[in-house]
Amino acid sequence: RRTSHDDVLLGCVRRIAGAGVLPIAAAGNEKYGVQTSGMNEAAECLSVGAVAGSAGSWGVWEHSASISYPGGRTIPDLVAPGVGVTSTTNEGGIYDYKAYHGTSIGAAQVAGLAALLKSVCPNANGPDIREALIRSCRSTEWPEGLPAEAGNGVPNAARAYKCLMAIMGESGRSCL
Repeated sequence: RRTSHDDVLLGCVRRIAGAGVLPIAAAGNEKYGVQTSGMNEAAECLSVGAVAGSAGSWGVWEHSASISYPGGRTIPDLVAPGVGVTSTTNEGGIYDYKAYHGTSIGAAQVAGLAALLKSVCPNANGPDIREALIRSCRSTEWPEGLPAEAGNGVPNAARAYKCLMAIMGESGRSCL
């Protein structure tokens, strides 16, 4: 069920994207019947799902959302490791490590990769970085073919960098 909060968030995402920033959002953690935030409805937003495994043996996390919106937009756009990812915790003043699961874990990794690309190419805008991330995905790394829940697949940092350099060259712009 859509709320007025979704409309406000969608408007914010579109304004952010209009300023050249790439909005990135977690796709959601319920595979069927999920209602994600209005953020994912924006075509400008890069939606990220979660996978388990490693290159050559990826598998979509069983709780990752795959949603088709009116107009043909399907999320996620791509996926990233989001199962059993170890991170730091601070529970009650005690620092430790804990394994986390979810599309928000995958989205954080993709946001980090987007920031890395922006750092090496400050003149790149959100659409440039989005395109580089999507172009860097390869469906051939899936043993049984790329499932719809995986979007375009898992981005690769080295390929994303090369793709971004090509995108900037195609548009006649330099990175610096």
